[in-house]
Amino acid sequence: MATRLKRGCICRPGSSRRRGCACAASMKAACSQELQLAEAAAAALRGLLGEGGVTIYNIGPDKYNGRVVADVATLRTDNVSAALLAAGHARGYRGGHRNSWCAG
Repeated sequence: MATRLKRGCICRPGSSRRRGCACAASMKAACSQELQLAEAAAAALRGLLGEGGVTIYNIGPDKYNGRVVADVATLRTDNVSAALLAAGHARGYRGGHRNSWCAG
């Protein structure tokens, strides 16, 4: 079942994640490079979501209690995770350890 988000919908930070990708996180940035990557990814995500008609589907539980993982689409983008990956704003993620975004 798909869920449509209305403009102005507020989600609790950390309550969900997009299936299949991981982006750098600005709140936990370990270096300036990670912060820059996180800000670029956030801007790209805002642009994608700004296309309108946001649909969340294939919703399931994440490994962390109370959080969900889901696929996201917009009017013009069938898979937001795939778009972020293709643009270099994310890395593929299927669970487990994630490497640092910082050089070195």
